[in-house]
Amino acid sequence: MTALGRYALNGQAAEYKSDVVSLFRNEATLVDASFKQIFKNDALPSGVPNIVDFLISKGYYHYGCFAQADGHTGAYTDGASAILLAIKTKPEESTASVSDVLRHATT
Repeated sequence: MTALGRYALNGQAAEYKSDVVSLFRNEATLVDASFKQIFKNDALPSGVPNIVDFLISKGYYHYGCFAQADGHTGAYTDGASAILLAIKTKPEESTASVSDVLRHATT
């Protein structure tokens, strides 16, 4: 989460890009399995940092709760291998409402 935050909050600085890239498989994909299909009108990117850049472009600057997907975290519902929360707030904000939290999955 620290690497994602540094990358997002510092204008996608090249010095933090390699840290972000090292966290994900090259073929990572973004799956919008949310109830409201938040990104239903968007072509979802694949690969990192493309996924993170996409989330930043939508206002998601803060990240948390990266976890390997298993039966307790929803692996059986969407087949994801990892789950990541993204919080839609301005870079300088430190609080958000529950409605601003997006659970997205990468496979």
